[in-house]
Amino acid sequence: MTDSPWQLFRYHQGDGSRKDWAYRRLADGAMEIAWGRSGHIGQQQHYRADQRGLIEQRAREKERKGYVPLGQAVLRGRVFEIVSTQRAALQHQPVPEPRPQPRVDLSWIAPGQENLWF
Repeated sequence: MTDSPWQLFRYHQGDGSRKDWAYRRLADGAMEIAWGRSGHIGQQQHYRADQRGLIEQRAREKERKGYVPLGQAVLRGRVFEIVSTQRAALQHQPVPEPRPQPRVDLSWIAPGQENLWF
């Protein structure tokens, strides 16, 4: 039996940076998590096989916080490379049609001066 691939989750921060968090099951049944900024995974931690439920719960918490499941990945050096995507990560929410915005009438500011402001 070999180690399973990593289940990769990514969080996009407001400043444009990204964070990764991932977990996998090891050949002996133990669990491992890894996390850090995308492109440089800085930390890893091992858990006993009987703590699998804790790791799965943590994955659900990450999703609630805004982490997106990207699929299975391998860790090469300090960088995750996706090897297969999850269908859920590829499903996009429908984009709503933009609602027409009411036209703002500024003619009262400068009567007779059409397009003065733009």
